[in-house]
Amino acid sequence: MKILILASSRYAPTYNEKLKKQVAYINAFDNIEAELYNDLPLYEIEKKLLTHTYDCVLPYVVFDYTHEEQFPFAFNTALYQILLYHNQEFIGSDLYTQMLLNDKALTSQRSGMGLSNIIITRVLWENERETAYNMLLSSRIKWPSIIKPNTLSASLGISSESIVFSPKEAELVIDKQFLEFRGLSEILVEEYLQNAREYTVSVTGNGLNVITCATAMVPKNGNYTIYSFQSKNLPAEERPLTYCSVEDIQLKRRLEDCAKELASKFQLRDYCRFDFLVYENIIYLIDANTIPSLGFNYMYEYTSNGMIRLEQLLALLLYVFSKRTKISLPQALVDALPIQFRMQIDD
Repeated sequence: MKILILASSRYAPTYNEKLKKQVAYINAFDNIEAELYNDLPLYEIEKKLLTHTYDCVLPYVVFDYTHEEQFPFAFNTALYQILLYHNQEFIGSDLYTQMLLNDKALTSQRSGMGLSNIIITRVLWENERETAYNMLLSSRIKWPSIIKPNTLSASLGISSESIVFSPKEAELVIDKQFLEFRGLSEILVEEYLQNAREYTVSVTGNGLNVITCATAMVPKNGNYTIYSFQSKNLPAEERPLTYCSVEDIQLKRRLEDCAKELASKFQLRDYCRFDFLVYENIIYLIDANTIPSLGFNYMYEYTSNGMIRLEQLLALLLYVFSKRTKISLPQALVDALPIQFRMQIDD
């Protein structure tokens, strides 16, 4: 079996020591070979598809850098189009599903679990400023709110300055974000719940045969601070938040049920992760990830208690992929995975 793994080291970096160890784990088995490439240009990717035969591709790249080398314009639709043009099987959700979930406003709207929000488009903001500003004055907006780039992942543009308490404060942040992200066409203004608790839930598998894992995100100093782009790119020991298991069994079940329902509703494939806020016993969706990092927060409960090792997560995804596509894996790799996870994923 031959696998092509595509990673990136920019903005939403997926090329890291964890991924390299996961690839090394796979390559330790006979009859399987995983090639890992970092920041590979699109034309090089297409050349590889034309000159090599791959059983599986893991497109572990979030943004499209095609138009301008150092700036992420949008979700990397071009990469997925190339895979589809060449009838290449890949791990992850279909192109159109990923495009939808990369739009935070549409995801919020269609989930039925989003917080109140409005969209400010660049064209309206720059050409009809008064009309756009009046939207901030409407009763649809609750203060405080958080200002987010609507179609950028990895918390790009989000910091403590993104939380605003009035339309005037919002105006300044909107100006700043449109200036910083030249390819951004809309900004999301969303209600911000100051005393909410944040959770993340991973879903691994397809259909009814999935493994869910709910994880609580806990501030290290007891005071919740916004999990910014800068925070996410710090070493784990320096981040303001840490992860722990969800001790409330009833809440854990509700979170996992919500994640499974959303994975089915959006027709997600193989793996995904949802970020939720819980406030006054109500669960709100704040983000959906179709290319989540296979790190500590993906299956924290299981990796932290030793049920599966961190370096086995990519192998587990390959097992999920093989069950969906009927492409066989080496039996030794299958046998090395925890049997309880294989049983959950099996038909």
